[in-house]
Amino acid sequence: MYNILVAAHSGIRWIIVLMAVIVLIKTLIGWLGSQDYTKLDRQLWLGLVNSAAIQLLLGIVMVIWLLVSGLGFGGVFGLYGEHVLTNIIAIAILMYAARFKKLSDTLQHRNKFFAVLVSALLIYFAVARVGGWG
Repeated sequence: MYNILVAAHSGIRWIIVLMAVIVLIKTLIGWLGSQDYTKLDRQLWLGLVNSAAIQLLLGIVMVIWLLVSGLGFGGVFGLYGEHVLTNIIAIAILMYAARFKKLSDTLQHRNKFFAVLVSALLIYFAVARVGGWG
C-alpha cells in the first residue's frame, strides 16, 4: 500500500510541474500584455492549487504511515522533514496568492506569476533534496 502512495505522490509531481509551467507562461503573458484575468486563468490556477493540495495530502498520509509503522521519516529536522516543511511553505504561498483576486487584472497576473515562480523553485529544491528528480 505504501508503494502505491509513493507512486501516486511521484506521479502527481509531474502534473504540478506541467501546471506550474503553463500558469507561469499564461500569467507572464497576461501581466506583460496587460490582459484581462479570464475564466481560463482561474481554471488553470485552480488546477495548479488543487494538484498541489492533493500532493500535500498524499505527503501527509505518507508521513503518518511512516510514523505509525515505526519507520520514521528522518525526524523533524531530517532530510524528509525538510522536504515536508519546504513543500508546505511552497503550497501555502500558492494558496495565499488566491487572495489576489481583488486586485486589478494586471496585478493579479503579476503577483500570481511571482507566487508560482517562488513556489516552483521551493518545490524543485525540496524534491531535489530527497533525490526525486533523478
